[in-house]
Amino acid sequence: MEKDFAMWAKPEARFIVSSSMANSLRNVWETLRTPFEWLRKYYGRVLEREVSMRQTWQLIHAQVAFVCAVFPVDGSLLLRLACFVWLFYTLRVCRQSLR
Repeated sequence: MEKDFAMWAKPEARFIVSSSMANSLRNVWETLRTPFEWLRKYYGRVLEREVSMRQTWQLIHAQVAFVCAVFPVDGSLLLRLACFVWLFYTLRVCRQSLR
């Protein structure tokens, strides 16, 4: 026995974001992004060059990998090795990006 289902959607049933909701979401996004903008500007001052947001995220990624690889954890040697591989990979990506 075969069951066929037909699903019909009315065009007026689509979700439309109102302009006030879109503005609220934009404000939330800008608020969440502000600390990373500050960090981007800080990295730019330290490196004495313009740093993009992508490069900022790569530098943050490298710092997190460094913390995971260097600071002692109660993990196996395999986990520590994986963290060091992650660290070297992120350092390579940062180096290529900042050239």
